[in-house]
Amino acid sequence: MENNKEKIFSNINENQKLKKKSKLGTITQKSNYLETDFDITEFLNFKKLNKYIKEFDAIFTNSFPLEYKESFHNNLKTLIIKERFINRFSWSGLYQPLGNKITIIKERDKKLFRHKLMHELLHVSSYKKFLRSGLEISDKLKTGYFSVGTCLDEGYTEYLNVKYFSKTSNHDIYEDEKRLAYGIEKIIGKDIMEKAYFQESLLTIINALSEYTSSKHEAKLLIFNMDIFKRTKNPFEKLDLYSELKKEIANLNLIKINRELKSGKINIEEYTRKKFLDIDLYSKYDFMYNEKAVIIEENDHYTISGNFGVIEKNKNDLILPFPPDINCNNGNNNKKLVK
Repeated sequence: MENNKEKIFSNINENQKLKKKSKLGTITQKSNYLETDFDITEFLNFKKLNKYIKEFDAIFTNSFPLEYKESFHNNLKTLIIKERFINRFSWSGLYQPLGNKITIIKERDKKLFRHKLMHELLHVSSYKKFLRSGLEISDKLKTGYFSVGTCLDEGYTEYLNVKYFSKTSNHDIYEDEKRLAYGIEKIIGKDIMEKAYFQESLLTIINALSEYTSSKHEAKLLIFNMDIFKRTKNPFEKLDLYSELKKEIANLNLIKINRELKSGKINIEEYTRKKFLDIDLYSKYDFMYNEKAVIIEENDHYTISGNFGVIEKNKNDLILPFPPDINCNNGNNNKKLVK
């Protein structure tokens, strides 16, 4: 299996570049993703599902750079969506990139159906051909197709879905994978992560992570172990693997913020808050937040609110290393939202 993984990476040129042939020339073709007048209605052949496609397109336009839409526009032209009314599978939604086809199980809960369809449309928007889908890289071997980065890809797809499209974390879909992907993004940054997902590949993530590991091999191993976690069926083994992965991700994040403090990029107050939210609460309580988090002191407990949920902890169980953003006990209701 290790040889299969390395074979996939060995077939990819990490230093692909555009070669400038001449300073003079003419434009012979304009890429679709740069066309601001792209008419999505020309490719809406999904009947009652058209409203979801248009809604996805509108949210995408408002959330990401225009050039990130290249794959979505290209894939939408030949996309097939099939609804099934009986679920005989272990999945309720599936995107098959080689056939450019979404198969989705019909849900009575319209919000859940929309949530799952948005997840699959994110896969559509991140499939870049050549067996590169989002943050997953595949290769055709003698024994069939083998993929690397599946866990990270599914987790980040669901993370983006909740963050931008679904706006709800009530659905228990790829919860552990989502938290692991969130942790990776906290290390390398949102811009790098999103660009890798929509335009580049898993190699971008590997290179960015290797800035905080002892070697590129160690960064690859983290991604490999995430895939092992996803495939593991034994619940006890799965729990152990999840804890180890989260611990490793938190340690890499600690290396990052230590460097930022030493270089003067952040001050000691920012460092203390980042360590508490991004490392301590993430490691112990699976806490996640997008850009802002609010800590409220109420009587004998703290309420910590993020974009992905709220946790409440007794003061005896949680030592807060800095003043809360809101103290309901002394009437101080001044919110201090931090990035």
